[in-house]
Amino acid sequence: MMTGVLFSRGGDALSIGGTSRGQGRLVLSSAGDAAEGRTELPLRQWRRVTLVRDAAALRVYLDGKLEAQVAAAAPPAPDFYFGASAAGESSFEGRLDEMAVWGRALSAREISGRP
Repeated sequence: MMTGVLFSRGGDALSIGGTSRGQGRLVLSSAGDAAEGRTELPLRQWRRVTLVRDAAALRVYLDGKLEAQVAAAAPPAPDFYFGASAAGESSFEGRLDEMAVWGRALSAREISGRP
């Protein structure tokens, strides 16, 4: 089963949670409010995951399509972590590739790659 934290910053986190069939789904949380993605993620398959936070919401896109969103509860903390929570728990056991951090919230159009 594939589980673990992909990204965390203060009370915001993007994780992969387990399912009974041994595959995971993206789990997005902000200060206790959580939403689970619809798509099961099979092992050993690369996917493009985009996390966007603005003043109103935290959104996760899977391969350019909105997968889940929650209300943004508080201003983000200054430090962020890839592959672990801020507390150093629930580390992700897998590979992360081609990480990028933007200084603004990307639009759905930019994420989907549509002109």
